[in-house]
Amino acid sequence: MLLGGGFVYGVKLICFKKKYLNINFIDFISIILNFIN
Repeated sequence: MLLGGGFVYGVKLICFKKKYLNINFIDFISIILNFIN
């Protein structure tokens, strides 16, 4: 779970730096909420 989350976080962070800022930010929040739950 933790390693998988880290991998997804890394991919999202790369996409976040490139483009799709708002979309990936929403996805990032969703990942955080899912990780907490």
